[in-house]
Amino acid sequence: VQMAAGSVLVAAAPLLLALAATLHQASPIPLAWLLGFHMVHTLGGAQVLPLLMAESAARSPAGLVATGITASNALLLTGALLAGALASALPSLGAPLFWALHAVLAGVGAALFLLLFRK
Repeated sequence: VQMAAGSVLVAAAPLLLALAATLHQASPIPLAWLLGFHMVHTLGGAQVLPLLMAESAARSPAGLVATGITASNALLLTGALLAGALASALPSLGAPLFWALHAVLAGVGAALFLLLFRK
């Protein structure tokens, strides 16, 4: 549940940028919006990443703990690569839709955490 809560924060962070991009279409986005994004995103990540590693270790068979943690890191890398691919769509999507799409994808991650790690 804590990982899902952290994922909700990670999903809310791009919503801040989507809102900022919508409100400030004709002008640069003020620094406060960007700082808010980074604070919310970092707080969410701090709830997810350590627990993900701990769950991966706890749920792995005794001789495969390192493999379980490595698999979790590989999934994180895959997500980062997909985010990079999505970033190439920024010019065609526009900033509000681009950041809203990031939020939706992070929300899907939160739902998956709830499904996969419920007790």
